[in-house]
Amino acid sequence: EFAPEVALSAKSPDLRPTSPYLRVCARLHPWQERYIVIPELTLGRIYSCCITNLELMLSRIDSRYIVIPEFTLGRIYSCRITIPELMLGRIDSQYIVIPELTLGRIYSCRITIPELMLDRIDSRYIVIPELTLGRIYSCCITIPELLLSRINHRTIRNPQVPTQN
Repeated sequence: EFAPEVALSAKSPDLRPTSPYLRVCARLHPWQERYIVIPELTLGRIYSCCITNLELMLSRIDSRYIVIPEFTLGRIYSCRITIPELMLGRIDSQYIVIPELTLGRIYSCRITIPELMLDRIDSRYIVIPELTLGRIYSCCITIPELLLSRINHRTIRNPQVPTQN
């Protein structure tokens, strides 16, 4: 019988919560798959950079409904995070929001979005809130699509520059 709640189990030679080899296995009722929460991540019990979410890679859940609390609360170093689903086109990148960018919790100039460089998403739909809100120094940002002519630079609007009629 399938348990409706999440059942977590640690499989590791070292069962201490701080082990970097800790693997988290979640059993979820099919109706609850869109609302996955991994308490170990929330409470900082494991090193989040070593986590791979197989459900995302295998398209078993709708990635748009996943919330990673470490991003929001600044509990992990976001610049070292790689989301394989983005690189492999398994989720729709247009629905991804990185709260650290919006809230200024990470240094945005060091972020690289591989999908932009590899033409895996349509660059015209990307919004960088720091540019809009003046939270980062725009002159330090490099957008590879502009350099490589992958997007039309005339469609980019910088709110700090007045438009000419």
